[in-house]
Amino acid sequence: MLRSSIHKPQVLGSEDPILAYGFINLINVFEKLTPDLYDWLSAGGGDGILERPPTSAIQSGLCKNISLDGVLEIQQVDILITQQWLQAMMWKLSMSHATQPGSCDDAVLPFHLPVMVGKAMMGVIGAASQGAVDAHGIGMVSHSRD
Repeated sequence: MLRSSIHKPQVLGSEDPILAYGFINLINVFEKLTPDLYDWLSAGGGDGILERPPTSAIQSGLCKNISLDGVLEIQQVDILITQQWLQAMMWKLSMSHATQPGSCDDAVLPFHLPVMVGKAMMGVIGAASQGAVDAHGIGMVSHSRD
């Protein structure tokens, strides 16, 4: 679990500031997962608890553009694909609790969100160089070329 009390690596003064800066940006994506989500999960949220997961609040943070100025292309792909993957996971979590009693429409993420995520992911992969895509392994390469 990411906690705000854990110190992030320093960019200035590190052996490779560009690499450290990209890593900090990746951490920032995961920090969009709020403590409410961890509290909900630790309270048994995945076991059919009636309280809804805090997906809407997390999704609104995850859908914001991320500044990638000064970040290596391979890390840009990491960050952008991670951002999209987390949005897909929030959608999946939202849909798994959509039929609970008392669930309101504004707490359920849009049904078309996976299509938007897939389109964004293909845009990232399509804009990246072959080397940046290849650096992520066979899983990304084989799925992006289908």
